[in-house]
Amino acid sequence: MKEYESRISVIDVSKILDTSPQFVRMGLQQKRLPFGVAVQTSSEWTYHISQKLLEEYIGEEPIKRYFEKEKKEELN
Repeated sequence: MKEYESRISVIDVSKILDTSPQFVRMGLQQKRLPFGVAVQTSSEWTYHISQKLLEEYIGEEPIKRYFEKEKKEELN
């Protein structure tokens, strides 16, 4: 599955998992979600979510369905 980038946004992951973006951010900050990292630089946090690790966590299909749906909505 290489139709999208290897890095996925917090917003996209929250939609894929049907959770809030804050859930994803806090899970990454607390090292409870195994598909990315959160790094604090002064008062700001930066997040990196790996497509490969997310696929290992939930499987490829939910991610594929989400991005296919997004692509269809963009075309309409």
